[in-house]
Formats: sequence, C-alpha cells, structure tokens
Amino acid sequence: MANFVVLHLEKAKGADAKMSAHIERTFIAGNVDESRIHLDREMIAFPDGVKSRSAAIEHRIENAKLKRKVGKNQVHAIRVLLSASPEAMERIEQEGRLDDWCEQSVEWMQETFGTENIVSAVLHLDEKTPHIHATVVPIVTATRRKKKSEENVKKHYRKKADGARLCADDIMTQAKLKNYQTSYANAMQPFGLERGVDGSEARHISTREYYTEQYRKAENLKEDISLLAEQKEKVAEDLSKVKSELKQNTLKNDISNASSNVARAIGSLFSTKGQQTIAMLNQQIIEKDKMIATLKKIIREKENLIKTEKDNVGYAKEELQRFKRNIEEWYPDVCANVDFANICSNTYRISNEIVRQLLIGKRVVCSGKFLPMGEQVPFELDNAVFSSKMTSQNHHELFINGELVVDMIKNRRQQWYLERKQKEAMERAQRIPRGRGI
Repeated sequence: MANFVVLHLEKAKGADAKMSAHIERTFIAGNVDESRIHLDREMIAFPDGVKSRSAAIEHRIENAKLKRKVGKNQVHAIRVLLSASPEAMERIEQEGRLDDWCEQSVEWMQETFGTENIVSAVLHLDEKTPHIHATVVPIVTATRRKKKSEENVKKHYRKKADGARLCADDIMTQAKLKNYQTSYANAMQPFGLERGVDGSEARHISTREYYTEQYRKAENLKEDISLLAEQKEKVAEDLSKVKSELKQNTLKNDISNASSNVARAIGSLFSTKGQQTIAMLNQQIIEKDKMIATLKKIIREKENLIKTEKDNVGYAKEELQRFKRNIEEWYPDVCANVDFANICSNTYRISNEIVRQLLIGKRVVCSGKFLPMGEQVPFELDNAVFSSKMTSQNHHELFINGELVVDMIKNRRQQWYLERKQKEAMERAQRIPRGRGI
C-alpha cells in the first residue's frame, strides 16, 4: 500500500482570487461533495478586519515593512498543497489521527516558512482525499541572491543592511524544493508516511483529471478509427484498381490469342501475382475491420463506465440533498447543532460531554488548558464559563466568560504581535551607539 507524502508548491500572482474562490468554496467544483462542505475548516486565524484569504495575503504584504516596492507582476503568494496517498489518508482518518496530522503539518509550515508568512491553511474534507490548502507569503530577510552578471563585479560602497523583501525565487530554488520534500516527509514519519522517489515525475490526479484523461483517450481512439477507415478505403481502392488491371490484361490476352509458350507463361505468372495481391489486400481489410470493431467496443465500454459513475454520483448527491432538506424542514435546529458540535470537537478540541451540555443551553465551568487547532500555546483557564448562543441565521457561537472564542484567539495573537514589535524596537534602540561628548 502506498504511504507517500504529497507536497506541492506553486507560485501565484496578485491576490490569487480564483484559487481563493476554490479554497473558500465561493465557487463549487464538480468533484466537491456539497453535503460535506461544512466539515472544511480554516486552521489559521485572520487578523482583525481581514475576512478572506486574498485579503490576508495583501494584509501581510502591507504590514511587512518591505524595503522594495512590490512589482505589478510579482508573485504575492505561494500555494502549498499538503496530503498523502489516498490509502494512507484513509488510514489516518480511520485511526482518528487526522487532527494530529493537520497540527503537525501546520507546525512544519510555520517552522519552514515563518509563522507570520502562513496567512491561511484550510483543511478540505469534502473531496475524495483529505488535504490542506496553505498559503505562504514569500517575505524573506536574507541577502538578495546575485545574478550571474553581478557575481564578479567589485563593490566599493558600504553594504546596505538586510531588510524584508517579497521574493518567491528565494523560497522556490531547486535545492530548497527538494529539501522541503525531505523535511516534510521526516515530520510525517509518526503517521507512517515516507518521501516519494527523488526525481520521480509520478503525481496524484484528481477525479476531474481522471475523467478528463478518459475522455482524451476516447477521443484518441476515435481518431484512430477515422485513420483506419481512411486506410481501409485506400486499400479498397487499390484492390479495385488491381482487379481492373487484371481484367484488362486478361481481356488483352484473350484478344491477342497469344499462342507462344512464353506469352502463356508471362500471363500465368501475372495472374498468380495478381491473385496474391488481392488475397493480401483482402486480409488487410479483414484485420483493420477487426481492429475498428475492437476500438469501438472499448469506446462504448469507457463511455458506459463514465456514464455509470456520473449517474451514481448524481443520484447520491440528490439523495443527500433530499435527506438534508427533510432534516432542515422537520428539525431546523439539527443542522446548526451538528455544525456547532463539529467545530467544538474538531477545531476547539472540547470533549463530547461538554458539547452535549452546551447544545441544550447549559453553562459549563471548566479549569485547565484550552488549546484550539492551529494554536501553539494553550489558554490557561480557571473556573472559566463555557456557553453557547444562537446568532442570526440559526448559527451557534461559542463563548468563554462572555467573550466570543474567535475574538479571544484574535486578540491574543494581536497582543503577542504588538509585544514582539515593541521588543524588537527596544533591541534596535539599544544597538544604536550613543553620541560622544566634546
């Protein structure tokens, strides 16, 4: 069974709006199970006032204090896809370790690219294989790599201090890409995953790509049939021509009434050769007819297979939608309760017993450590009151001591950010030499 990690990095220009639409499900692709969209979750909290992935990309760039102006066609973000072989992801999910896999993957990205540069990481559970769409803003502080034309040029002025730069090329070097594959595979070893073959061109394909490939093969077969039909027509023309020539020669022989043995021998030889040519052409026609019939059968089978799969998917979606509509009609609170329970259990890691109490409107007092998904440091709680509240549009929200949990996480991140900036400012101030007296 394949147990390979999947790690794919791709440059994106601008705010990458089309990919944001796919990740945030404002555009629903054909291979997405709409009944499972509510299971998807964002594992990185956005800054205050930021509501989307595209906005998070621009927010990071605007607040990075870049030393250079961002070019019009410059790469603003790098798309990162993290997953594993379908069989391996199914095993991890069945073992109940999917949350651990997500947390370890996010930690690897933060250690590799910098916590502030990871502006989004969305887990998709509504497609065939679970995977994470992460977004890296390529802010680097290392010295800019020289071009070959600059390497041998002597510089006589003082070197400028390193500053923050937006540079995807520094992150996407060939050596670093190989190292990412190795280091991510090492981080995933606890889940029984390993690195693929170095230099291999094998890659995972989606359901849409599979159907596209089947359609392409069917079109190629149709082209082969068309070509064979043309060849068959050409062979038939050649056969007709040979028969006509043979008939004309036979008539000429009859008219000339050649009596010499040489003439009869030549006529006999020609007749034998003509019959052999006819037999050979007839055999070619038979073989090409068989090949055409076989290819047509293969096309019918593939078209039937694709139709059956599409019918099955369509029927399943209709049944799920019908079931969901019935639930929403007769039990309008069930869907909201299920969404709230999934968020509490998977994202906030709250025990099932506490979730049950919250669903019936009770307040629960808890003490201890509270560690939501994507957070590195837990909240220390002492007799904290957990409660839930139904907001507009039948949507539950979780509160701790009267504060919305989402706001609580954002506020702590903002506080840490400000404290870090203040510390950096103080360190810079201490490094500035004091002026000497006269």
